[in-house]
Amino acid sequence: MGSELKLLTFKDCLAEVDKVPVVTIAESYDANLLYTFAIPTYCRTETLRQTIDSILEQKTDIKYNILISDNNSERGDSTELFIKQYYDEIPNLSYYKNSENVMPYGNWNRLFLLCKTKYLILIHDDDVLHPNYLKEMDNVLQRFPTAASINAKQINWDGGEYSWPNCKGKCRIISNNAYTNFAFFSSQAPSGCLYNVNDLKESGGFNGILPYSYDYLNVFTMCLQGKMLLNYDKPLVQYRIVHNMSSELKVQKSQIEEDLVLRLQVAKKLALPKWYVKFVIWLKTKSRLRNINIRHSLPEYKGYTPGGCMFMVIYKLFEWGYMKVWVYRMHCVGKL
Repeated sequence: MGSELKLLTFKDCLAEVDKVPVVTIAESYDANLLYTFAIPTYCRTETLRQTIDSILEQKTDIKYNILISDNNSERGDSTELFIKQYYDEIPNLSYYKNSENVMPYGNWNRLFLLCKTKYLILIHDDDVLHPNYLKEMDNVLQRFPTAASINAKQINWDGGEYSWPNCKGKCRIISNNAYTNFAFFSSQAPSGCLYNVNDLKESGGFNGILPYSYDYLNVFTMCLQGKMLLNYDKPLVQYRIVHNMSSELKVQKSQIEEDLVLRLQVAKKLALPKWYVKFVIWLKTKSRLRNINIRHSLPEYKGYTPGGCMFMVIYKLFEWGYMKVWVYRMHCVGKL
C-alpha cells in the first residue's frame, strides 16, 4: 500500500454494492417509523440470536424495524432456517441475502440502501445492546437532532456471561471531529452506532480501499465533510472480543500500514505540525506493536520496535492529558 492512494476523495461506495442483486427472504417494515436496527451477518447463527434478542428486549414504547442483510448467498443455510423458525412472525422484520459476498463493508452499505427510515442503528451479529439502548440514544438525538451519528460506548466482552455497569451521574456527550480523532479519540468498530441514513449516504458509505480500516476512514470522511459526530460516554453495547480474522498477525500488520497512510493524508488535510504528526505516528505504532506481541511475536516492523515500560509511561501521560483536557473539557457538548 502506498501513499498515492487518495483516501479522502469522495467515492460513491453504495452505488457499487447496489449493482449486486439482493434476494428478499422476508420483508416487513413500517417506513413511517424513525429507527431501524440493522444487522450485517455471515454464518453466525448462535450469536445472531443473542443480538436479535437484545433488540427485542428494548425497554421502550418507541417502535422500530429490524433489518438483516446476510452475506452468505447460499439458500436454505442455517441462518435462513433459523430466521424462519424463530423470527418469521415478528412484525417489521426484514431479511435479505446478497447474491454474492460483498465483503463486510459492502454488507454495511447494503443495509443503508435497504433502510427505509431516517435513522439506522448498526449492530454486529455477535454483539448485544443494553435494554435501555434505544431510549438513551433517542434522548441524545432529541437534544442534538442534527447529529449525523451517535456512537455509544462499548464494553469489551469475551462472549460469556455479562453484566451492565451501574452508571452513577450523567455521562458525557463528546463532539467527535477530525482533530480529536487523529491521536486517541477514534471510534471503534461502529457496532451500536446510530446513523442518520442520508448523512451516511452523502459521505459515500464505507470505502473498502482500506481492507481493514474502512470504519476509521469513514469517520474521518464524515468529520471532514463537517457533519456532527457524537460519542455518548455511556456503556450501552457489549462488543465481543474473540479470536477472529482481525486478530491474525497479517491483518494487524496491515492495519499498522493502513493507519499510517490514513494519518499522513489527514495530517496534510488538517495542516498539522510535522513534529506532532511524527510523534503521534511513533506513539501509535509502538503501542500497536506492543499489543500485537501479546498474541504474536513481532520484534520489529518497518523500523519500529514495541514500546517498553518507559514508553508506556510517556504514552499514558500523553493519553491522559489529551483526553482529560483536549477531549473531555474542550469537546464535551453536554451530559445526560
